[in-house]
Order: sequence, then C-alpha cells, then structure tokens
Amino acid sequence: GSTSAQLVNFTDMMATFAEIAGVELPAGAGPDSFSMLPALLEKPATGVVRTNSVHENYGGSSLAYREGDWKLCLPEPNTTYTIGNGAIIPSNMVNINAFELYNLAEDPSESTNLISRNPVKATELFEQLKNYIERKSSR
Repeated sequence: GSTSAQLVNFTDMMATFAEIAGVELPAGAGPDSFSMLPALLEKPATGVVRTNSVHENYGGSSLAYREGDWKLCLPEPNTTYTIGNGAIIPSNMVNINAFELYNLAEDPSESTNLISRNPVKATELFEQLKNYIERKSSR
C-alpha cells in the first residue's frame, strides 16, 4: 500500500541485491545500477539515486527517456540506427513534433501529449538522451 517517488530501473537490481547481501560490487560492475533499497524500505535515499532512465516504450518498438517528472517518447523508427558510435537513435528523427512528451507528475496515465506546448523541454531531453547514448557507446 505504499508508494515512492524515487525513479528506479531494472538495472538497479544489481546494486540493490549487492547492498542487501552486504557486498561491494567489483570496479566497473553495474556502472548504471543504483541501489533502490531505501525506497523498498520506505526510507530516504542515502546515496546516489537515479535521476534519468532510458528504456523501451510501448512494447519495445521505440525508445523513451525519463528525466525527473518528464518522459520523452520517441517515434517508432523506420530506418537504421545511426547517431553516435553505434548508438541507438533512428536517423529519421529530425522533427521533434513527431515525439511525445508527458509530465508524469501531472499526467501519470500519459493522456496529454505536451510536445506542442513544450518543444524546448522536448529538445533538451532529446539532447540529454543523445549525450547519454554517445557516452555509453564510447566505453
């Protein structure tokens, strides 16, 4: 019956299980994993918490990027993925208006696409997503 506002991702399971087991992860293991144990125990976060998340959207046909309360949903790709060093952003994405943007704090059911009212926010989130992917693919 409880809820948490902490953003979590499946990749956080590694750090969470390590904390539960009382072991330290080896250097380089799970660099994108943050323990969500405090959220599970209904306690305030004590360490680094996730602020963003890249995930598949609507059954895995496209990407979504979450930053705080904002979620940017990319359109379904119809060309090959070419941006970055083998990254995963479709090359046909030049029109930000084809995206969907939601404020999950105000609209958790994602019923109102805010892209036309917030194109600057959408562009900011898209740039963050591209930077995130380019950093990860250059490792």
